[in-house]
Formats: sequence, structure tokens, C-alpha cells
Amino acid sequence: MQYQVEVIDDWSDSPALQGDWDRLAEAKGFWFPFVSYQWFDCWYPAFCVEGNARIVVIRRDGDVVGIVPGVMGRRRIGPITVNEFSYAANGLTPYVSFLFEDDLYGDAKLLLQIDEALSGEIELLNVPAIETTGQDWRFISRGQEGFTNVYEEHRFPSLYVGMPDGFPAFLSGCSTSFRKSFNCTKRKANKQYEVATEEVRLTNQSALHRLQRLSAKTWQEQNGSGLFSEKYRDFFMKLFGKSSTDFSVSFLKFGESDVAFNCFYIRDNTFVGYKIGYDPSFAKLRPGELLKYEIYPFACEHGVTLFHLLGEANESKRHWATGSNDFVNSWLFSKRHLKSLLLEKGLRARKTIKERMEG
Repeated sequence: MQYQVEVIDDWSDSPALQGDWDRLAEAKGFWFPFVSYQWFDCWYPAFCVEGNARIVVIRRDGDVVGIVPGVMGRRRIGPITVNEFSYAANGLTPYVSFLFEDDLYGDAKLLLQIDEALSGEIELLNVPAIETTGQDWRFISRGQEGFTNVYEEHRFPSLYVGMPDGFPAFLSGCSTSFRKSFNCTKRKANKQYEVATEEVRLTNQSALHRLQRLSAKTWQEQNGSGLFSEKYRDFFMKLFGKSSTDFSVSFLKFGESDVAFNCFYIRDNTFVGYKIGYDPSFAKLRPGELLKYEIYPFACEHGVTLFHLLGEANESKRHWATGSNDFVNSWLFSKRHLKSLLLEKGLRARKTIKERMEG
């Protein structure tokens, strides 16, 4: 089937799409905030270099049936530099998805039409952080016309904690060492401080100011990756300042002092822990873990049965996790450009050699 494909190259021309954008995003379920118009209305002004925006809009009989929020740029891989069309995402975007109506996923020529709409300038198509069990993965991994089979640039697990029977049942099913550590940490903190938590919507300006003050003390802020570091400040101030934001923050308090935070999002039975941080001067009392001990029962009481632990699958998260989903950063190379074909062959050869040496 042939669709009408248009390209918007200036984010300021996008507001007319908001209704259709959010209709398509809503169908993605609990990942909705990360693919909503509101998310990208904060992302593009903060991270997209002027002139690089390429929002692909797919219409059928005049109706919007698909959107790909993209960015054009140049990527250097080894000695070769290519024109890259990338999904508009970075480390702040834990999951991405083409905003397609379901029947578009069956069209093997659609990516070629998108390439043609972009004047055939794509040498590398970069789709980061797609779930390997989802429609998007199946769509791009079966070898789209005009592009090579998908090259897995990076595969990684995203951990989750299932608590279908609530927090007490989950804890009783944990190992003896886990429960011992849990109780020891709580006792140690309670001996020294009056421990409490407070959950607040981030539309509350007072909560936002408290979050800024606490975040300024974290190690993330010191290394430039914090919520309000120079790199990310514009994005988060705009996102959290929107009256319609769905994010809340849970503060761990020792007496009157805020010592840890967790920015989270709840939809139906699912909790997404987006960002966590703590005051390192209290590190010996494990404030990040203490906050989990407090926030999980709170969320379970509000009907949550599934907790997603975004970010790196570190040892602390593995202690809690009951399962994981695989995500992959995917590269597709254009068959139209000799340079991109040679690059793909080189990357695959390098990966094969590395696997054999490690084996």
C-alpha cells in the first residue's frame, strides 16, 4: 500500500500534530509518557541541533496513521562518516517506538518510502532501545527493502520486579540474606533518625525546588549527568514544569532533611522508577535502598504489581529483580550507498572476530 509521507524539519511546525501524536502514543500503553507529544516538546528544544529535526508523518487518505520523531546528523564510525537518521532519543529516553497504527507494521516498503521522503540521504538508520519482543523489533529485523538486515549495535536487559501478591508476600519469598539485609538497614536508620517518606506530584513547585536542592548534592550532579546539570537542565525544567506532567517524586526524609529521591510514573498496575538519587553524606545508611523499602509497599497499596527498574542493570537492582526484558539498539544500513554497505560488512566482520577470540 502506498502512503503519503511528509517531513517536518522544524519542531515549531509540529503543534498541529499533537492530537494525532498522543492518540498513537496512547496505544503504546504504559510507556506513554516517553513517546507522548509532551515528551518531545521538551526533547527537541533541549537536544536537537537547529535544522536537524526530521519528523516523518505518514498519512492515509489524509489521516495521520504514523509518526517517526527523528533527527538527521552525521556519525563517525571508525574511519567512516555517514548520514544518520536516528529516532530522537538519548539516555533520558528509556524506550522508543514507531508511532504506527498496527497495519503499518506489515508494510515492508515503508522504510524505503521514508528514505525517499528524506531525499534518499539516509546511509544509516539508527533505532535505539526497542524491545526485542515488540512489533518495532519484528518490523525492522526481517530485512526491510532498501536496507540491510538489522545490525545489533548493543543489546541490554531492563530489569523488573513482579509483586502480584503485594510487598509482604514478595519479601517472604526472598532469600534469608536479602531479608536480613533489609531488616538490618531499616533498624540502623531508625536508630539514628526518624525515617519517613513523602510522595508529591512534580507539578508542585515546592516539590520541584526540593528536588533541585537535593539533586545538587548527588554524585550524578557532580559528574554532569544529574537532572539539573547543564546538559539536562532545560529538558527537565520544562518537563517537570508542565501542568500535565504525569511524574511524581518520592522523598526519603531523615527528620526534616530530604536525603533521597525517586522520580516515578504510575500507570494502571505498573510503576516506572525513572530517576533516583541521594545525598552521599548519608551513603553508609543506604538511602537509595531505604527509599525502595518505603516506596514499594506504598505503590502496592495503590494497585501496583509490576515495577520497572530503568537504567543500568547494576548489582543492587539485580538483588530485587524477578525478571528482565531485552532491548536492542539497532542499526540498518542503506543498500543505496556503497559506503554504508562496506561499513556494515566491516562491523560484522569485526564482531565475528571478537566473538571467536572471546570464545
